[in-house]
Amino acid sequence: SCVISVVLRMKSYAEIDAMKPDYICIHRAVSVASSSSPEKPLQLLRSSVKYAKIAVAGGINLDTLPQVVASKPDLVIIGSAIANSQNPVAVAKEMRRIMEG
Repeated sequence: SCVISVVLRMKSYAEIDAMKPDYICIHRAVSVASSSSPEKPLQLLRSSVKYAKIAVAGGINLDTLPQVVASKPDLVIIGSAIANSQNPVAVAKEMRRIMEG
């Protein structure tokens, strides 16, 4: 199952998790990603869910990826950091190296 869009009028991540989606994704807008850390929302989500896997997207680049990986999401979605790079293959390889630890 997939929850494509949820208006966050719900009380908690646990309430969303109770619907048993495959994933719950935290997506940070690129415009705010550099001013906010992914760690707190990911930790809160991790402590609140029992069923869903956790995904994170938005504003992930070589600088922010280590913080994201430290929060142990099940899925990391990276777009513009690779697509807009001058050397997408090298960036993708470095990101994979970081994720594999």
